[in-house]
This record gives sequence, C-alpha cells and structure tokens, in this order.
Amino acid sequence: MTFKPHFLVYGVGAVGGIYGAQLCAEKRWQNLDYQVSFLARNETYNVIKKQGIKFHVCNDDNSIDNFDSDLVNVFDSFDTIKINQDEYLVILLCVKSRDTKACGQEILNFVIENNIENFVVISIQNGVENEDLLAQVLGKTKVIGAYTNVLAEVIAPGDYVRKGNYWLTIGELEGNDGYEIDFKNRIELLEQVFSKANIVIKKSKKINADLWEKLVWNAAFNPISVLYEADIRGLLDNPLARERIINIMRETRELAQLLKIDIDSEIDAKHFKRTDSFNWQGFKTSMLQDYLRNRPIEIEQLLGVVVRLAKENNYDAKYSKKLYEDLHEKLRKEQSSSLL
Repeated sequence: MTFKPHFLVYGVGAVGGIYGAQLCAEKRWQNLDYQVSFLARNETYNVIKKQGIKFHVCNDDNSIDNFDSDLVNVFDSFDTIKINQDEYLVILLCVKSRDTKACGQEILNFVIENNIENFVVISIQNGVENEDLLAQVLGKTKVIGAYTNVLAEVIAPGDYVRKGNYWLTIGELEGNDGYEIDFKNRIELLEQVFSKANIVIKKSKKINADLWEKLVWNAAFNPISVLYEADIRGLLDNPLARERIINIMRETRELAQLLKIDIDSEIDAKHFKRTDSFNWQGFKTSMLQDYLRNRPIEIEQLLGVVVRLAKENNYDAKYSKKLYEDLHEKLRKEQSSSLL
C-alpha cells in the first residue's frame, strides 16, 4: 500500500499538544498529504473542540512564533474516530506512563473492531517500560520507541509553548530493525513525513539505551522538582538539590550499566551540563506541571523503577531510595492535611 499516514495524537498534554499542533499547522500551510486527529479528554477536549489548538515557539532571539489551528479533528472516545482503509494509522502515544497498558488495550480493541491492520504506535512517553507493555498487548512489530528532549509546557488546555532547540528520536525495538511498509523502511518513511512538517527527527539503532539515557535525567530532575516545588533554575541554585540531582543521575547511569544497557558512560555529566544553561531557566518539569495542577505524578515510572530494579539487582541506590521515600512522605502529608 502507499504510505498515507493518519496521525492520531493520543494524549494532548504538553508533548502531544506541541507535536500535534505543528503537524496541523504544517499540513495547512504546505498542503501536506496526511491527516491529523486528536484523542483528548475532559476540559482539553472541550476547549480544542470549541477553539482549536494554539502553539507558540520561543526562539533563541526571544522572538515568538505563533501557530494557531482553528479547525481540528478532535475526539473524546475511540467510538467516533474514523480511519479510512487506504490510510496508515500512526498513533503518537503521549499519555502518562501509568496509563500505558490500559491505553494499549483500548488501541487493540479499536483496531480489531474497525479491521485496521496497517497501524503503528509511537510511544513518546517518559520511562523505560512503556514499549514492552505495549508490545505485550499489540505485538512487537506494532510499536516504535521514541523520546523527545523538547522543553514543552501547557499554558492552558489547548494552548502550548515550546522553548529552545528540540528533536524527536525514533527507533525500532530490538528485533524489528529494517521493518518495511510496502518494501520501504518504516523509520525512513516516518522521518520523511515528519521532516516535511519541520519536526526534527533523529533515528536510533539502540532506542532502549536512549530511553535509559533520558531516564538518567528524568529520575533526578522530575521528582526533585516536586519535592522542592521549584523550576530548573531554582533547583540548580540550591546546593543541596544540585548534589542530590548529581548523585541520582549517577546511580541511574550505574544501574543501567549493571543491567548491560549500552549507555553513554558520561551521560549524567552531559545531562547536567546541558541543563545548566540559559534555555532551561524557568522551565518546569512535566512532573512539577502535573503536581501544580493536582494531577497524579509519574513517581513509580520515573523513580520507582530505579529503586525497584536496584533492589532486584543488589545495587545500593541510596540517594534514589531516599528521594523516593521523601517524596512519598510529602505526598502522604499533603493528602492527610487535605482531609482535615
């Protein structure tokens, strides 16, 4: 079949919002040959349905580019989504990692009920276990791993901002290398479409290692930002927070090496240097954004996984364990006080 993608952005938070909005804007401006739909919930669905989607880019010279799309295909349920038989369904899964397995089952039910054979799920999520969970439900060939380093924030439902340079890294899972669509490499086909939409793509031959390298950053910065209720600049200006971040990144990197993950031996130092820069000033982590909106946070998927795997492999991750305990205690006290 001819590769005619229909992108379904499942989960329209900061990451889903900025990638989905850019796909919509570039399709309209360049008359690109693909479709874009969104699967959103609650207030986000209502706002996008009524007003469309807004997307802002903060450039290095402090200028701001605005991308607004008034007419957007948005749905609040799989029940009303329509995929044509000549389209290749590309689901950009941008939900929180705690929902991965349930969402995978929803996707499976949808493709079975609608007799959709030509589809793939690109997991643009935090954590290192999403791809395996999806593969267990959908089959390994239906899943592509991905991660993004984008600095994205939700201004309000349906309104998103991106800061600084970014890219989206995609790669086939181990054993799927060279997977083809109509005798053409699947990753290369996706890269071509994303590139036409001015989305910067990097191709990975070791996506599992890349996900672990991102976890090195996530396991430290995300939970600590909630514990201290501080943005990146606030954390790096705090000597105690800096020390904890450095030690937790080191522990996560050493754990990955213990697990025989082909990870960069200096990734923790590189992450810290990259983050301690102007572009990151004032940036709130995704976990802090959720916490401030009174939403559940991904503590188990971003930090609990390090504590759990360290214990299973007899590695002393004392700094990660202490942060995990401190954060749970903070949340417990807040929950108790809210009941008074």
